[in-house]
Amino acid sequence: MPEAKGTRHNPAARILVAEDDIAYGETLAQLLRQDGHAVRLVHDGEDAIRVLRTEGHLLSLVLTDLLLPRRSGFQVAREALEAGVAAPVLVMTGLYDDMRDIRALRTLGVRGWIHKSVPFEHLLFRVNALLWPATANERRSARVAVSVPVQFRLDDRVHYATSYNVSSTGIYVRTPEPLLEGIEIEMALSLPTAREMVCSRAEIVHSATVEDVRGTAYPAGFGARFLNPSPLASAAIRRFVEGVSQEEDALVAPAGSEKLEPVSA
Repeated sequence: MPEAKGTRHNPAARILVAEDDIAYGETLAQLLRQDGHAVRLVHDGEDAIRVLRTEGHLLSLVLTDLLLPRRSGFQVAREALEAGVAAPVLVMTGLYDDMRDIRALRTLGVRGWIHKSVPFEHLLFRVNALLWPATANERRSARVAVSVPVQFRLDDRVHYATSYNVSSTGIYVRTPEPLLEGIEIEMALSLPTAREMVCSRAEIVHSATVEDVRGTAYPAGFGARFLNPSPLASAAIRRFVEGVSQEEDALVAPAGSEKLEPVSA
């Protein structure tokens, strides 16, 4: 396993990627390495199981496709469980949505699954959420990786963008135009769970230019903290974030739970 170096974004992790789509696997591995992680990329289930047996104790995370040649992703997940591999397993798939199969994954200790059609930046967001859960970091509220339309007003000009992630207390917005930290803007979000645009004043707390994120999968943009949103706006944002979080947590619910849905990115 190559050395993990880490970046200014995150500490280093050792990740096994099992993906038979050569182009997809190589791209994902490259993005993870650019983020400072050490990646072992394999293209079939047998090789994945071999790595689990010989290097499983070194791994921080296992990313596996379900439809692998020689051994399936189900068998890879079972090997990780039986071998006592402590690293969480995240399943990637473009085809499976059979709830019986998804329930079977839960019995194998899989921590989540995600469609390969989602943007790479959202997949990396999910990877980081598994590597460093919200309870282990300094953020006060959970974030969800989701794209929603965003409008913000700055200097009497309205800008249109989309979110990268949202929490009940703030948002990260994709935009190539850097904004100065500390300034305040008027913001409106279009949430699918709200009947009207959700408006709030916000303070810019972080800004990243295209050059800042060059060589990573992270988007240029800014992070903003909501400033005293109205009770209705605060409730609407919290309800939306909690709804997405519940979908993402569904697969790790205790065995026997009635509801189990695919992870939304």
